[in-house]
Amino acid sequence: DVAPASKNHATTVFYGDELIGEENNREFEASTGVDWVVYDASGGDASISIDSGVANKLEVTTTATAENEGAQLPIEDVGDGSTTSIVAGRTYRVSMKLQQTSGGGTCSIYIDIGGASSGGFTISGSEVTYTKDIVAANNTGALLVYQQIAVAYVFTIDDVSVKEVGTATGWTDADQQLDIPQTALQ
Repeated sequence: DVAPASKNHATTVFYGDELIGEENNREFEASTGVDWVVYDASGGDASISIDSGVANKLEVTTTATAENEGAQLPIEDVGDGSTTSIVAGRTYRVSMKLQQTSGGGTCSIYIDIGGASSGGFTISGSEVTYTKDIVAANNTGALLVYQQIAVAYVFTIDDVSVKEVGTATGWTDADQQLDIPQTALQ
């Protein structure tokens, strides 16, 4: 008799398709065809433009006259065929390069998607990739990148990505391997 193979539990995290369908809305290679618009919830004079120099980045200028200023992009591409691009209760991984290029003090940025926020985090004068996992609170299909205080800042956005985070869990016949052999070290 052969004993049945034991099963090992496995959990895998995976990422769905890119939800920003047009590459120019992610990488800003040209100044035309970009769907980003000003996000100005408080009635200030924020503006956005494509830095047409070598950098090719979305440049956001906020003012000292209003709060909640930045940029927004409607998320329209849907991987599962539904009519709503963002689904409440699902987790979305938002990643982008951010850099503060001018303005006094530290620039605190918020990223919202699906009516939920990443919470504030400080960006610097160096371009850094920030990755935030956000659980959508509603089906709002807009990505918002903004600052919440009435201070004049200029910051840039580049290499933007939005993907749904999923997990698969189950039982497998694969052997659990606690130690992975390092043949180059043996």
